[in-house]
Amino acid sequence: EESVSGISVELVITAEPFADSVPYSLTLHAGGSAVAHVPDAELTPAELFALGHALLDAAADGFGHFVPADEVFGLDLAPPSVPRAIDEVGIGIWVDAGRAQTREPTRSGVAVQLIVDAPALAAVAEAVCDQAARVLSR
Repeated sequence: EESVSGISVELVITAEPFADSVPYSLTLHAGGSAVAHVPDAELTPAELFALGHALLDAAADGFGHFVPADEVFGLDLAPPSVPRAIDEVGIGIWVDAGRAQTREPTRSGVAVQLIVDAPALAAVAEAVCDQAARVLSR
C-alpha cells in the first residue's frame, strides 16, 4: 500500500529466546512523514503470541483483533467494506498519542487503514508466530 497510498506501518520486534519481555517500536508513515511513533515499548511473550495469531486468523477468515495490555496501539482486522478481491483484509491500526509518548492516555491519537492481500498478511503472521515460538521455547 505504501507505493499506492503513501501509508505504511513499521513494527520492529526484537525477540530473544527465553525473554521475559519483547521490545518493539512502531511507526505509522503517511505521505513520507512519520505521523505516529512509539520508539520504545514492550510486549509480553504471550502478547507476541496473541499478535501473531490475530494476524493468522485475519489471513484465514478476514477477522482479527489485538490490543496489548498497555494499550499503546491496537489492530482491528476485517474484510474491507468494498472489497476488490476475495482475499483482501482491511487492517485498522491506531496509536494512542499519550501512551506513545509515555504519558497518560489521551483518548486521542492517530489511525490508518490498510487493505492487504491475505497471503501477504499470512507471511507476516507466520514470521511473528516464529518469533513468538523462539521467545516461548523455554
